Formats: sequence, structure tokens, C-alpha cells
Amino acid sequence: MQKKIENLFSVIVAITPALAVYSFLPGLSLAFFLVWLCFIPLFFVCSDKNFNYDEVVFLFCICFISIISFLYHTVVGVEWFDSVLFYHNMFGIMVCLIPLCFVTKYINTKVFVNAMFFLGIVASVVLIWQWLSLFFWGSFQKDVFIPGLKVNRDLETFSLFRPSAFFTEPAHFSIYMLPVFQIALSQKRIVLTCLFAISILFSGSSTGFVMMFVLLVYRLYWEGRKKWYMLFFGMAALPLIVFVANVVIPEVFLNNFDKLYAVTEGKSDNRLLGPLAYFPLLQSYEYVFGITLNQLANLMSMNGSFGYAVNYANAAIYMFISFGGFGFVTLVAYIVMKFRATQDSYAFLLIFIGIVCSDQILFNGNYFYLVVLVLMSNKINANRKEIELKKA
Repeated sequence: MQKKIENLFSVIVAITPALAVYSFLPGLSLAFFLVWLCFIPLFFVCSDKNFNYDEVVFLFCICFISIISFLYHTVVGVEWFDSVLFYHNMFGIMVCLIPLCFVTKYINTKVFVNAMFFLGIVASVVLIWQWLSLFFWGSFQKDVFIPGLKVNRDLETFSLFRPSAFFTEPAHFSIYMLPVFQIALSQKRIVLTCLFAISILFSGSSTGFVMMFVLLVYRLYWEGRKKWYMLFFGMAALPLIVFVANVVIPEVFLNNFDKLYAVTEGKSDNRLLGPLAYFPLLQSYEYVFGITLNQLANLMSMNGSFGYAVNYANAAIYMFISFGGFGFVTLVAYIVMKFRATQDSYAFLLIFIGIVCSDQILFNGNYFYLVVLVLMSNKINANRKEIELKKA
């Protein structure tokens, strides 16, 4: 019975970002409801109650900083601070972080990877179909979600020109597909690697393209340490690939790169550093302990800063805004601990860092998914080596 629940848990964790687009209960997505539905019985049935030390320390630090900031804002009587929202956000943080303290003990690596491949193939086919529909007929079907379930975003707000399969936006599609692409690349599954690469490119996600490029270079370096000529020819071929992509599909290749750097006057639209525009709104104390999670819109409204766009694009900077300097240092220290704990390949850690620097993923389904992959990195690499030995 425990093995069956572990397999089910492995599948659910592997498809968490796809399930996270559906609302289930107030403050709880379908993804986290199913994660906890499996996590609770596994916790009590499994004899091994040991936890992941790094994740417990990170959870404790985030909760401690949040409580200190909450006490300050409530005691001082800061007008814009929403206490109800604080409790709601703390619930969300706990729901996301507590399973991460134990998750690696309950996941079957093979089932987890196979579930990722399955959803990755389906998502890629759907997105390529949407892109071809857009290319030939000028539109595509946006509503490819599970009937009867409530999507946490209005379909009318979806882009008419950027397919995203059954994710709510192209960036979220790429966040899911990048680790799947990396696993296929590391296992040398050429057909799947090409399929996933094409789907990421066709999504039009600038983050997806940049990170895919980084992963290719990293893989070439990894192989090049053993076979220097692969690194040489690979690096020579990359500019050619970029040139061909720019000529054949320029609208996909270039349309979204302005989001990485362009800054619209009066708005924080810069994808990498845009959230820095909110720093002048912070009080000196808030530079230390932050304003707590998801209070930025309230802070802006009370300061009359409606000219700013509520840009949550950079999770690292948003971490500083939400949890102050202590929170930012906590995140950096956590990444350093994961770097030291990772063996063989740092590809999943690179993906996590890249997404943290370009998208607001703090404590949502995408964050949970990426951290699980970082925690499972050693096991996934061991699984890859096992496959290579069987092929040898």
C-alpha cells in the first residue's frame, strides 16, 4: 500500500505546475491539495521520520522573519498592512515548504521522471499544435484545460499570440519544460530533446530560450571535459543555431527579449531588475525584515504609486522586498547549501537560479516543483548513470 501511495505521490509532484493552475479551495490549489492528500498518510506510514535539515532551517527562518515583520507592522499600526492577507500567505508558505522537508524520502525516481516525460510530451505536442494553428489560421484554442475545474486565471486575459499549452502563460510552460528538457538531454534521448527544445522555442518565452541556451552550453562543457572536440564543435554550432532561428522564426525568437531589458517610462517593466523600482517605497526597517509576502500592492496604493506596474518578475528581488535583507541572505545561503549538497551535475540548480532571477515563483507550485528537482538531483543523476550502464 505504501509503495502505491509513493508512486501516486511521485506522479503528483512531477505534474504539480500543471495542477497548480486550478483553484480547489480558498488559498489552496488543486496541486497542493493532492500533494498533502498523499503526504499526510506517507508521513505517518513511513518509518523514516528524518527531515531534510536545510529545508527545515529555511522554513524556520522565513517564518521567524515574517512574524517579526508582522509584529512591527501591527504594533506600529501601519495603515496599509493587511493582517488577514498575512495569515493567508503564511498558510501558503507552510503548505509549500513543509512537504519539502521530507519529500525526497517518498518519491520513486523512475516514476517521477517518467511522469515528467509523459506530461512534457503531451504539453509539447499541444503547444506546437497551438503554434501551427496560430501560424496558418491566425488564432489557436486557448481553453485546453480540464473541463469542470476552475482555472485560477481568466481565459480572456490570455495572450492571443503566445501559446502556452495547458499552462496559464508561456513562462510557466517553459519553467515546467526546462527540467524535462535537461533530463532528456542528459540521457541523450535525441528525439525527445528536439521535441522539447522546439516547444520551448515556439512558446516565445525569453526566459525559456535563454535558460535552454545555458543548459546546452553547460552540457557541452560537461561532455567537453571528457571529449574536448564535442565542446569545440558544439560552441561553433551554437551561433549557427541562433542565426537560423532568427531567420526562420524571428517573431518567436525576438518578440519577448524586450521584456528582459526594456524599461517603460514610469513603470517597473524590466524583467530582471524592474522590482528595484519599489525600493524607494520601503521604510528603513523594511530593508531589514521586509513587508511580508504579497503586501506590495497595498504598500503601493498607500504611497500613491499607481504609476508602477506590480512587477513580480524577479523572485530574488521580491524576496528582499517581502523578507528584507535577512530574507535575501537566507535565500542565498539556501542556494549555497544546495550547491554543496549537489553531486555530479548542477543543471537543476542552474535552472532554479535562472528562474528565481526572472520570474516570481516564491512558494507557489513552480517553486515547489523546481526545489524538488534540486533535492532529487543526485537521485536523478544516479538514475541516468544506471540507464547508461544498461545501454553499455
